[in-house]
Amino acid sequence: MGIGNVIDKAVGVINPEAGLKRTLYREKMEVFKIVNKGYDEHGASRRKKALKGMNADSGTADEDIGENHEILVKRSRSLWQGSTVATAAIKNITTNAVGTGLKAKPSIDYEYLDLKEEQKTEIEKIIEREYQYWSKNCGLFREESFEEVQNLVMLSQLMSGDVFVLLPVEKDGYLKLQVIEGDQVGAGLGSGGADIKNGVELQNGKIVAYHIKQKSMQTKRITLRGGTSQKRNILHIMLAERPAQRRGVPYLAHVIEDLKQLDRYQKAELHAAVIASFFTVFIETPDITEPLGKGGGISEKDQIDKEDESTLELGQGNIMALDKGERASVVNPARQNASFESFVTSICRNIGAALEIPFESLLKHFSSSYSASRAALLELWKFVKYRRYFLIKQFCNPVYEQFIDLLVYSGKLPHINKERYKKDPLYREALYKCMWYGPSQGQIDPLKEVVAAEKRINLGITTRTQETMEMNGGDWEKNAEQLRKEKEIMDNLGIANNVKSKEETVQSEEEGTDNRGGKREGAGRKKENEEDEKEGEEN
Repeated sequence: MGIGNVIDKAVGVINPEAGLKRTLYREKMEVFKIVNKGYDEHGASRRKKALKGMNADSGTADEDIGENHEILVKRSRSLWQGSTVATAAIKNITTNAVGTGLKAKPSIDYEYLDLKEEQKTEIEKIIEREYQYWSKNCGLFREESFEEVQNLVMLSQLMSGDVFVLLPVEKDGYLKLQVIEGDQVGAGLGSGGADIKNGVELQNGKIVAYHIKQKSMQTKRITLRGGTSQKRNILHIMLAERPAQRRGVPYLAHVIEDLKQLDRYQKAELHAAVIASFFTVFIETPDITEPLGKGGGISEKDQIDKEDESTLELGQGNIMALDKGERASVVNPARQNASFESFVTSICRNIGAALEIPFESLLKHFSSSYSASRAALLELWKFVKYRRYFLIKQFCNPVYEQFIDLLVYSGKLPHINKERYKKDPLYREALYKCMWYGPSQGQIDPLKEVVAAEKRINLGITTRTQETMEMNGGDWEKNAEQLRKEKEIMDNLGIANNVKSKEETVQSEEEGTDNRGGKREGAGRKKENEEDEKEGEEN
């Protein structure tokens, strides 16, 4: 028998209740010694006081997300409409990821299509010409451009968690885009045993249809794919965070509480600062016979609420009249919160970390060094590129594929085998290939960025096309063609031209010069002169 048991029995004789508690506690501790292992001693501990109040529970994606989807969307939209930090976060991502729009540059696999290079160039030019015409007014609601629809889709997805796009074809044979907010997709329990939740219908674990609410309070079933080609009838743009997740989670969902509390704090401080800026003097006068607020020299313009006579508004240097017998007093509510900025910045750091936006970008406040500011922009750009990829994959590419299908079936693309196009998916993919480019990251020091781009090209790390797209969202081939035309015009007019031909560039490199003002040439000549002088002295 251990010493502990002896003491327990001795305590039990004197105080039976205390002895029983000691015995039960000792037995409980023995159980924990056996059971506790792994995470049970850490995050899964059932006995640590710090975790006793954390009664967390979890369910399926439909339970955790689907059942809370409506209230998450409403609160996220409320923050977008009223919180400055929430608005800044969503606009930051939309502007950087989409901005003036993502544009397609066809880059078809002409070898798999059994085409010659001249035929490839011809087809790509036709696609570009048709794309530019179609993209000007492809929106169904008010004939928005494709770039405007991209911004709307990105903004709605961030704000509401997901957004839907219908793909009807007009009588003129061109594709139209009808954007539908997530609120319009929803239905109750499925009829006939159909698995429908939040407007998304599953069969055998796959999404097969969406149910869109109509004005008649009924729902219209839109199948995911239809027709012999099984092309998409509707696009569902969302970012999944759980397996088998039917509806998207708003971008601000993880920081809703922080954003709301921060918004309340900022508004309270702003209101307090406004009041503190007022200096009001109350003066007693014998001319007033009614109390303040009931005809005592107070007009309706001095009242915040005209229906409530007791509500008065403070003003800058106002002189208020009081009833007889009341003293005159000076109201000067001085207030100065020195910790306001540091506190807000600290909270914004946490919010920015959760949203993957460096707080410098979130607050548009770059006060650190060049390296720190560049690091912040690079971190933001990682997330922006991911969001851009997500938009291209789920929205831009499917729309572009439908656009190419219509061109092929309408006979506008020559040299394409329609029968093989229908049967061979790889043949279609070869024609779908394109590059998407949009607004660039921007540069803090353009000269350093250009020099770095030049070195990457010379080392074969990237291409001129890639660097042009990354640098300013331009098209290198069009730039090269335009430069050739400009060079011809300037040569004909006898104007000096800084653009070197291929032969001139090779010759310059052999002479030790470069495109930055001939510094290498100067250095080379200086070294040659020094060597000549040294040789002359030795002779």
